[in-house]
Amino acid sequence: MLFPFHFAPQPTVFTRYGVEPYAYVVVHPCGSADTKSILGDELVTLVRDIRLHSPHLSVVISGSATDRAKLPKEIFEDARVVAGEVTISELATLLTACQL
Repeated sequence: MLFPFHFAPQPTVFTRYGVEPYAYVVVHPCGSADTKSILGDELVTLVRDIRLHSPHLSVVISGSATDRAKLPKEIFEDARVVAGEVTISELATLLTACQL
């Protein structure tokens, strides 16, 4: 194993953000530069398209606190935003139980 990473699952993250395991997708919209990011209306459209075509799935937005500040306000209505709020163990828990 190249990167042995072990974490203690944090199942309370599901109830805190109102998502059911295996019933959501995670979108990490911000890259290392804005040119590598999906921001503004593009992000809103992406999230709404996911919800339209997969209404049984919630959308979780990940990222840093800096990323969170770049998110359009509509995203907070259409998705569960965990950017800048979760620990690395909570993020790992979310990623292990998302739809790909």
